[in-house]
Amino acid sequence: MVWLVDTHCHLADPRLAGALDAVIGRARESGVVSMIAVGAIGSIESDNLTVEIAERYPDVFAVVGVHPHDAKDCDAARLEALRKLAESNRVVAIGETGLDF
Repeated sequence: MVWLVDTHCHLADPRLAGALDAVIGRARESGVVSMIAVGAIGSIESDNLTVEIAERYPDVFAVVGVHPHDAKDCDAARLEALRKLAESNRVVAIGETGLDF
């Protein structure tokens, strides 16, 4: 079997809320051995949930940050909240990149 790493997924998406175990299970069955879940969607709550998910699943790691579309709304409080989240050993990066056209 081929081992795969999903380097950019959004497991905190509200559409996955009731099906997260199944989603991660299907990924594992398909050969995904590790997932890098990115928060950074709209608000700090997305980052919080992403870290919580990474802390529950041993093969999920978190990235927290601010999406470029939301950069204009980033303030000192958000940056401090991100610093605090980054203290988790499940957070492997800070930032968000994407080509959301």
